[in-house]
Amino acid sequence: MSQPCGLLNAPSAAGAAPRLLFLSALVFLAASCAQEGYYNPSAIVSPAAASAAGREEYERGLSLGGRNNEEAAQWYVKSADKGNPNAQSALGLFYQNGWGVARDYSEAIKYYRMAAAQGDAIAPLHLGEMFQRGVGVPIDLDEAERWYRMAAERGNSAGNDRLVSMSKISHKTIQRSGGEAPAAAGQLEDALAALKSKDYAAAHDILLLLAKGGDKDAQFYLGSTYKNGFGVAIDYVEAAKWVRMSADQGFEPAQEMLGNMYEKGLGVPQDHAEAIRLIDKSYENATAWNQYNLATKYETGAGLTTRDNAKAIQWYRKAADRGSPEAKSRLKALLASDGGAGTGADISQAGRPLGALEAPGLPIQSAPPPSPALPQRFASVPLAFTFPKAPQRADDIAVIIGNADYSKQGHDIPDARTAYADAESMRRYALGGLGVREGNVIFLKDATGTQLAEVFGNERDHRGKLFNWVKPGKSRVFVYYIGHGAPGNAEGRAMLVPSDASAGQIALSGYPLDLLYANLGKVPAENVTVVLDACFSGASPAGSVVGKALPIGIMPKSAHVPTNVTVISAAAADQMANWEQDDSHALFTEYFLKGMSGEADKPPYGNGDGKVTLDELDRYLKETLSYVARRYYGRDQTAQIIRGEK
Repeated sequence: MSQPCGLLNAPSAAGAAPRLLFLSALVFLAASCAQEGYYNPSAIVSPAAASAAGREEYERGLSLGGRNNEEAAQWYVKSADKGNPNAQSALGLFYQNGWGVARDYSEAIKYYRMAAAQGDAIAPLHLGEMFQRGVGVPIDLDEAERWYRMAAERGNSAGNDRLVSMSKISHKTIQRSGGEAPAAAGQLEDALAALKSKDYAAAHDILLLLAKGGDKDAQFYLGSTYKNGFGVAIDYVEAAKWVRMSADQGFEPAQEMLGNMYEKGLGVPQDHAEAIRLIDKSYENATAWNQYNLATKYETGAGLTTRDNAKAIQWYRKAADRGSPEAKSRLKALLASDGGAGTGADISQAGRPLGALEAPGLPIQSAPPPSPALPQRFASVPLAFTFPKAPQRADDIAVIIGNADYSKQGHDIPDARTAYADAESMRRYALGGLGVREGNVIFLKDATGTQLAEVFGNERDHRGKLFNWVKPGKSRVFVYYIGHGAPGNAEGRAMLVPSDASAGQIALSGYPLDLLYANLGKVPAENVTVVLDACFSGASPAGSVVGKALPIGIMPKSAHVPTNVTVISAAAADQMANWEQDDSHALFTEYFLKGMSGEADKPPYGNGDGKVTLDELDRYLKETLSYVARRYYGRDQTAQIIRGEK
């Protein structure tokens, strides 16, 4: 997002030190910032007048953002296709952060460039950030400066803030209280350089030494390693301990991080009031843009558990007082909406008249009217299991696919209503239970046939995105698919059913299961685990998947599983994969994750050694999943575990 977790808000002192410190800190914290998941709709509204083309579609997307990002993205695409630069900029942000679409930095850059070419003032800011941090592109400070300068020249005050920050921080000396020797600055640079090169052991040793000596910067970075699992097991309590030491010394990034931890209850008791106190304190001396960004978080509830319009007004006013035209615009709109009703603010004490808040030459943008609430077609609440802590494996890859919305294509295939919630549950398992890095997760909702081929390859070329991401002999791969499966023809060739498949043409529009296994077998990974929550009989709890020309009941053919691949599937070939009675989750995914959380390791299924083996999981699923399916639905459902053969 626009403020990288408060880093650019860090106090700087006079002097000179290598630019390496600044770059290393940015690269190191980028992953942490992405995990916060802030959605800031105001940040994707360009201060420049928006194009009339696609304006209606753009405003629909803006009204849905943060509440239904998938649908918001669809409206932005429609608007962007009509040439609307605001929608193009918004799509760039969605692709950069994985909001409602699979995270794809190349797509983000493409849409940012399209918007920038039309005079948008927000897109150049994000392009500058990507080049400054090396997100999807090599780090290039000259290119970052060029984009920031473009944003500034187009009236975006944040562009100028970034230029000033780059100038100050790249010539910064780290000064310590207590008259520390200058060598301490060099030691911290060495630690951050080690973090950047993933030499976590060396970084930890240096940071621990400096942190114990009272160095607030080192305390902050050491806490960050525990919070994000860089070279150590994720330990929020230990993270909070070190970050608090830094925050108590007035280090603003630490105050903000500790505030976020109180907001979410990570390593500390959840305390919204303490979270707000710390976050507010960290922004007191921030730039106008960062204060504006905080105000939008309060207005939208992004990254916070509740919205607070009174706090939003407070911070918009602070940013406006520092000359932010964006803050003046949002402040006027917020105060004017319903006369301030529902803001919790004393409008009579708001201060200057509304007219004084207008930015010369810039339109005042008020929020579009909210769209009517949509019926809850899909389950959205992920399963809440706790998994044994797994050390982070920097080279492992996870592919998580949840195909739920089949009806939007209108091809007579019923929806898989649990898929979104179950895919998110499995994504959390991959991160916490398997130790996969956030940036190594390919997460797709409603994957089309083209997207499946892009990830796994096709019959002509097996080298898809997954193949290219894998480090030969080092990466372990975890693949999860939930959605429909079906027989593709009368001979029973099993197919995954993409979201754009046609019920009458599964053989042509599906993705063959044997092709998936064959291509995964060619991936040079240490091993590959495939978890399939789908059945291939053509039936589903929501109705028939196949067209009338192909009757349900065809026995799907077994697909050969290569030697380095293990498949764990929801049911036997002729069985149905069932859902919970309230359509909240698929039974197999629920019991798979429950088993992997440690239940399968307990007697009578396991030996209690703290590890869940395939044999233990197999026994657990046969005793639990199979029983529940038989008791409540009168149907057999037996999970299958297949180890690859040569």
